[in-house]
Amino acid sequence: MGRDRHDGAAASAAPASADGVAPGKRALTDRMVRRARRKNPIMQAKLGFAPAAYSAAPVDSDQFAHDVAAKQGDRGVRVDGVVGPRTHQAVTGQDPFAYLHEPGRARGKAGSEAAHRGGAGAAPTARPVQSVIVDRRPSGEGMQLACAAGAADGITADSRFTLCYPSGIPFDQGALVLVEVRQAVTVLRSDIWHIDTLPGDVDVLAYVPQHAAPAIHADGSIGDDDGAGLEA
Repeated sequence: MGRDRHDGAAASAAPASADGVAPGKRALTDRMVRRARRKNPIMQAKLGFAPAAYSAAPVDSDQFAHDVAAKQGDRGVRVDGVVGPRTHQAVTGQDPFAYLHEPGRARGKAGSEAAHRGGAGAAPTARPVQSVIVDRRPSGEGMQLACAAGAADGITADSRFTLCYPSGIPFDQGALVLVEVRQAVTVLRSDIWHIDTLPGDVDVLAYVPQHAAPAIHADGSIGDDDGAGLEA
């Protein structure tokens, strides 16, 4: 997937134009607000950012655009009211494309499975398991939730977990802490999200470690060449 170059090219762009104002300025024209209202929902779907990191207003509203512009002005990013990759990183300190660097990660369920098949003899390092959330409840200042995947699906204590969209794209700040692995359910905790703020249409994505198959040598032996390998 190519990175959206919405505000990535802003560093070399001349300040003050019809589509943006100089870093440090916060005024948005009516045209810019209309554009931001159209673009922000699209960028939210692409980058998976948490709208609450920018504004309490709806992501497609005038107020959201103005609040984003204020944060852009504070951080010296080109002000246009749209959350692009550069704005996202400046505000949250996170790479919005970090999920692409997950072992074998690809967008969506089908893409993930294809990425982990690899070529002949390829050994995946992690297998993605995506499942629906079947229970959520308050827990301290965060929340506890359960997903419909457990030990029967290969989930182990070594697995890593994150919230994700139904498309398989991980959530911004979606990392989850393992509480318990049961046969058909895994119980997890989030210290960032709360039951009242987490959207309803989210899933859990688990990365299950995969171990490489033992090497088969030309002489038919299996395993390491240290005398401890298994014989064919």
